[in-house]
Amino acid sequence: DLDGVSGSYASVPDPLGSLGDFTLQFDGLSPETVRPAGSVSLFGQYGDANVDRSFLVRANVGGTIQVYLLTQVGGIVNYTSSAIPANTVGLRITRVGTTLTWWADTGSGYASHDTAPVNGDVLKDVNYPILIGKHGASGTPLTGTISRGQVWNNGTATGTAVLDVDFR
Repeated sequence: DLDGVSGSYASVPDPLGSLGDFTLQFDGLSPETVRPAGSVSLFGQYGDANVDRSFLVRANVGGTIQVYLLTQVGGIVNYTSSAIPANTVGLRITRVGTTLTWWADTGSGYASHDTAPVNGDVLKDVNYPILIGKHGASGTPLTGTISRGQVWNNGTATGTAVLDVDFR
């Protein structure tokens, strides 16, 4: 598992390109990940400057999940879910067309949790690594654990993931 010790994170060279519809999935989450004492970065391609930003997923105090998206034609837009269950062990975020959906797994499979309308433009293609457990040089490090992070270039989590980082 990515151990959640402040300063521990994983960096993966960018395998994604521009994402249209997508699925981001994080499994093996600890209670400290879904109910952090302060906002923490779970996963993203989000540097310190706009030229290095495509997306970011953060967990907040109280269990809300923020998703920042930067498209090819627009600026950064922030979407926030309602609080996910405290016993969540997996989190999935999908974008299909103009709908962003948060899914939560409390141990018996993924169930739809919340939705938001979004811009359907493809995400910005940036030359910046995928960071798991922080963003930018030092932004909001993870304090809980993640066992696995995956990305699909479709909104259904089918086929082969374009990124599959398994810490187990």
